[in-house]
Amino acid sequence: MSDPGQPLKDSARNPPAPGASVQAAGPGSVAVGGSVINSTIQISVHNERNQPTVTSSEESNRVLAEAEAAYRQHIVERFGKLTLYSVTSDAPLAVDLERVFVSLTVTKRQRNAGDVTEALRQLEERGLIRFDPSRSQQSGPTADPAMALTGFGTGKTALAGLLLEKYHSLTSLGAASFPMAFATKGVGAEPVTLSVSDALRSAECLAIIGAPGAGKTTLLKYLALTFSRKEAKSRLGLEEHRLPVFVALRDFNRFLSNLDKQGKLVALSPLHLPRFLDEHTHEVATHVALPEDFFARALSRKECVVLLDGLDEVADPLQRGRTAETVAAIIREYAGNRFVLTSRPRGFESEARQRLAPFCSECTIREFDQKDRTEFARSWYTAVITEREGDNKTSRAKAESAAEDLLRAIHADARITTLASNPLLLSILALVHQKGVGLPQRRAELYDECTQMLLGYWDQTKGGEAARELAKYGDLDRGDKRALLEPVALWLHERGESGVEVTQNELAAQIALQFQKLFGDPEPQSSRRAQLFLRIIAERAGLLIERENGVYAFAHLTFQEYLAARAPGRPRRLR
Repeated sequence: MSDPGQPLKDSARNPPAPGASVQAAGPGSVAVGGSVINSTIQISVHNERNQPTVTSSEESNRVLAEAEAAYRQHIVERFGKLTLYSVTSDAPLAVDLERVFVSLTVTKRQRNAGDVTEALRQLEERGLIRFDPSRSQQSGPTADPAMALTGFGTGKTALAGLLLEKYHSLTSLGAASFPMAFATKGVGAEPVTLSVSDALRSAECLAIIGAPGAGKTTLLKYLALTFSRKEAKSRLGLEEHRLPVFVALRDFNRFLSNLDKQGKLVALSPLHLPRFLDEHTHEVATHVALPEDFFARALSRKECVVLLDGLDEVADPLQRGRTAETVAAIIREYAGNRFVLTSRPRGFESEARQRLAPFCSECTIREFDQKDRTEFARSWYTAVITEREGDNKTSRAKAESAAEDLLRAIHADARITTLASNPLLLSILALVHQKGVGLPQRRAELYDECTQMLLGYWDQTKGGEAARELAKYGDLDRGDKRALLEPVALWLHERGESGVEVTQNELAAQIALQFQKLFGDPEPQSSRRAQLFLRIIAERAGLLIERENGVYAFAHLTFQEYLAARAPGRPRRLR
């Protein structure tokens, strides 16, 4: 390169405008002087060593590629492990999620051409569109200008869904006055059974509805891992290398609520998603440096798979409707990306379904059949035993034998077979089976046995500092521990939308209150005892977990609901 202060060599070949001068000003810099008004200045830089020159575009691409690689690795680290509990281990086991993941099957109602024609006919009756049913594609219907929509596919299904959604947003008639069969379940369509992979291939936007413990969150984590490792083709049959974006909708709703409190939630803009992702990723992955527009760029380029977890965990109906409406705006704005949303049935009804059904193909997770139970039991025992004893021929044979024994016990009793209907319940049955006792025949008994066993991990704590200090205040048996947790679970349950997660200080204060009530502890003893209790039960028992720094929740909402139902003074609806 030229020395600083010397004219650039290319100046003679492409002379600057009269009165203007171009000089090198240092490494990577140039200085333009003189009169440049209404002038065209062209600067070319030549590498005297005949090496490839890195342009700003190339540098930007390199930075983006490095950021994407770091982000994908973060996803692997964040979701790569699944916590399993074993009565033969003194602490929960962290095993590779892919070792124990069992592919789920779903039921889905297929929309046929007649459904679409019927939906459009209903819209035509209201004067919203003019439709010729003889045409195979509604490629450019004449519609009221107020209904004009851009940026979406023009197939009849897409058009009908969009117009239905638009109809409800522009009128105050509500769902009751307008047939919603098309937008919800499909007119006259019979349900079909599909693998999740098939369901994903059938729709770019999929709403997966499932009962508690059906494996919804684990499924989304598996999808995040699969896409982060660029293995969608081999695992899902999708020839896509999308960037996985995991969104816990309870966190997204909290983000919207904070904006509202600050007076910044002027509109339910789709741009809230990339802003949330920027902020949240900075919080949970401080070691990952991402360009400011990393997520906005990827979404705009239709490069993402957006995994929207737990609409039902937005407990307040009004806030859930707001979240659903924002998600609908996101799907519209970023059409071409892939979207997968999960919810319990109660979270995907009324306004939420009305907002999202026009865009999302809805399917329901099926209960485990015998094949599913067999695959899960073998995977579970293999992961637990090989993690503890090493992965070898002997340990695998032992795992196979244990799994077969569990399956025989399950299939020997119809009531137990009914219980083994999803991953959560089957994993609890495996825990009880590992203990060598008879399997419970009722869900309440199953949850009771599991709670007792998880609290039993406390007893296996081998003289840790926190355990030794807590013991100075007196021993706590399993009944004491449960008695401390039940009113805390009820308190969380009664908090509604904010009752899924709680800060460490809030939770410790509630536990301290129970130490005062149950054991007569004075302050500051009750607070110190509560801090130790929380630390041990989160690290060892697995009933409470630290989801992120300083934020706690029950390991599964089912356990919170079960303990809340047992708490003294509980509402009748929980009994």
